Amino acid sequence: MAVPHHVVATPRGVYGLDAHFWSSVELDARKVLMVRPARTLSSDVAGCRVLPVRVGVEEQLRDLKALAAGDLRFAVRHARWKLGRLLAPLPEPRGGGEYVYASRIAGSLGLDEARPVGVSWLVVSVTLRGGSVEVSDGVYDWLAGNDRVFASSLREALGVRG
Repeated sequence: MAVPHHVVATPRGVYGLDAHFWSSVELDARKVLMVRPARTLSSDVAGCRVLPVRVGVEEQLRDLKALAAGDLRFAVRHARWKLGRLLAPLPEPRGGGEYVYASRIAGSLGLDEARPVGVSWLVVSVTLRGGSVEVSDGVYDWLAGNDRVFASSLREALGVRG
């Protein structure tokens, strides 16, 4: 399977942004998991099921900039929550810690000067074992097992029901 990625160049590196599954995650913070060094992508998709582009690069950059700008807000909220848990143990707010890390990662990419370069593909193999889906890429494999929205979208891309 070949997953399209918008390739963007920044002062800090050249990155690929997943252009198919980008909006298929439970938490916006998980979108940073779909940013990878462009050197891991390929232009050779011969013999692969090529997935379509489902999101524009401008929307992706807006999403990442919004995550990067939220660093202090999420960090302060998360720190207060952690302090409050010392006084009264309560469940962790959904995605609290993930937003802090996602914000820091997005902020480290140098997105203010990002410019689109083109499209390339991440070629992965996917194996169906019983009711689970295994993906050769560690990030997608983790998302397939831990993010219901991503898992559903992956199954849809494979043409698998249930």
